Amino acid sequence: MAHGISVSEQATSVKSMVAGDSALPLIFGTAPVNMLENPTLNEPVLCLSYSEAVKAFGSIKDNNDYTLLQAIEILYSLYGISKAVFVNVLDKAKHKKTQSEAVYSFVKDKVELPHVGILKETVVVKADAEPAAVDVDYTLAFNEYGKLIITRVAEGSLLAEDELTVQYDYIDISMVTADDIIGGIDAETGKKKGLEVIADVFPAYAVIPTLILAPGFSHLPGVAKVMATKTKNINGVFNAVAIADIQDSTLKVYNKVPEYKNNNSIIDANLIVCFPRVTNAGSEHWLSTHLAGVIATTDSDNGGAPHISPSNQSAKIDGLINNGEIIKLGLDEANYLNENGIVTALNFIGGFKIWGNRTSAYPSNTDVKDMFIPVRRVFSWIGNTLVTNFWQNVDMPINKRNIENILNNVQFWLDSLQAEEVLNGATVTFPDELNSETELLAGRLKFKLQMAAPTPAEDIEFILEYDVSLLNI
Repeated sequence: MAHGISVSEQATSVKSMVAGDSALPLIFGTAPVNMLENPTLNEPVLCLSYSEAVKAFGSIKDNNDYTLLQAIEILYSLYGISKAVFVNVLDKAKHKKTQSEAVYSFVKDKVELPHVGILKETVVVKADAEPAAVDVDYTLAFNEYGKLIITRVAEGSLLAEDELTVQYDYIDISMVTADDIIGGIDAETGKKKGLEVIADVFPAYAVIPTLILAPGFSHLPGVAKVMATKTKNINGVFNAVAIADIQDSTLKVYNKVPEYKNNNSIIDANLIVCFPRVTNAGSEHWLSTHLAGVIATTDSDNGGAPHISPSNQSAKIDGLINNGEIIKLGLDEANYLNENGIVTALNFIGGFKIWGNRTSAYPSNTDVKDMFIPVRRVFSWIGNTLVTNFWQNVDMPINKRNIENILNNVQFWLDSLQAEEVLNGATVTFPDELNSETELLAGRLKFKLQMAAPTPAEDIEFILEYDVSLLNI
């Protein structure tokens, strides 16, 4: 028998929606695996800081050959992003060459070997045809430029005047091809390689990759097209956008780029293409990586939502370069690229800025949700957020209370997005025509979400008129 006062709690009727990352870069490329204690191959690595990224993938001073190292420097050092996922595709067992024996002399008890990427475990050192022992007669260590240094051990058998005969294997980055980025699935082991690894990110880290990049490889049309394909139905439910570059030795002038884009069918609503390459403090960079940095910082500055276009946002670049030649684009030239679904950079007012609002689907696709970058990204972001937040409702009983619960919670979230001006308006309904008895008996529910994401104010016009009545004479 109850006697007195009791208190109980009931779950809050309005669900607190947890929005996923709107801009989480996933970058495929190469790293100096020969310098790493625990190198990874075709495995996603989530890095929450610059130090974590360097620990996982290394660092080489003044070296732009390894594409992941350049991306790490750009994203963390120049744009200050908070996290990214990286996938190394360089296989030291496959992408290597053997350097035949060569003779070296000690300089202050040291020998610097000429190649970057030397595999320490393959180094063979001899003096007068007699093998020397590592860590007994000499030591091996990499310097900050990635060169391997042989240092004579004073107590060992090597003399300062000895000539060394050295042989070794070294990584050859040029052996990494489009096929390594595109990847596939091993039929025997089921292990994913290359872009197939996209599907491993969410199971590993419970984060959704929303920006797919492969700087240094995405300019290859075959890679760009597969990247676009892999942005759709990630894990069967999520969507992202890919950012690729356009570069080819045949492209000498900017006005040939649209023709190249069309001839190679680099056209997809989930693909953003960039031209040309850019420079920063003397280094040549891929524009795609800078665009990812601008997108991430723009989203972060606006509450973590992707409704603001990256166009006309400042970029950490100081020049444009194409096939080794510095180029300058005027507003009319940059707009010509934009008119053909190509994002570029423009130095017009306020320094270099990203310039272009359109996905590569434009101008062949003029659906507002497919042609504008921020609108396309808002649709993907909202879809991803709905999946992660209402996954717990899967397999619950189909009844009026559960349906109304979903409707109320989604509409409450949409209203909050409208109040924050992420959306201009949005409604969610449970239409009878989409939810027949047959559908309900089969366990299928269909909610219809109608929304208007803001389009960028791409063209602003002031009309000037001479009004005689204002002469005041």
